[in-house]
Amino acid sequence: MSARELHDRIVAVYVARAAAPLPAGDTLVSWYGNPVLLHTVRRTSDEITTGMLRADSLYGTARVRWAAGRPVSFETRWLQGDSVLVDIAGSSAGDMLRLSGTTDLMLRVPDLPWAIADYGMEDQLLPLLDALDSAEPHQVAAYRPFASKWDTLAVTRQPLVGGVLFELRNADGKRDWWLVSHEGALVQLRREGQEFERRPLETTPLFAVYRSLREQLPE
Repeated sequence: MSARELHDRIVAVYVARAAAPLPAGDTLVSWYGNPVLLHTVRRTSDEITTGMLRADSLYGTARVRWAAGRPVSFETRWLQGDSVLVDIAGSSAGDMLRLSGTTDLMLRVPDLPWAIADYGMEDQLLPLLDALDSAEPHQVAAYRPFASKWDTLAVTRQPLVGGVLFELRNADGKRDWWLVSHEGALVQLRREGQEFERRPLETTPLFAVYRSLREQLPE
């Protein structure tokens, strides 16, 4: 199958399964042997909008707005067919995060730098990672609205020509490697111990960036 045929086949299959159109933006695919997740990402200077569709039709969207280096508000929605699993809006003020919708909570935010980022919506962490200005290990926190939990991650960064390689280690010691372009796009995600890779969909403009940065990675 050619790159164009692969592109068209993946898009057609996932569009047919989606409960609603995914937000417009860069299109990426997570591979675990077969394509298992379709992602879309749109970035501006103060907002990131992401969409995710799983092979079993689980569908999610998130929009997070940033100001002064921290999230100030967000909306996220998760659907499974006709069922609404999660529909939450949130806003932060001081050291508190207010959630309303399918979950109504007031949460105290961590003392660590933090972001709002469900699993499968990794791009929502990028403004936080971009602010890390040294190769020294950093601790950051991510709130997962779908799971209603906080995760703490240890992050290190390695500069590349045209990008950055981040290593993220969770509380269990498992590592992810994120390849991020200087323009702020997450072009590759790999997981320790898995034959997993998230990368741009073939023939898209971001795929050329992915190929260029990937050549700099160690074997």
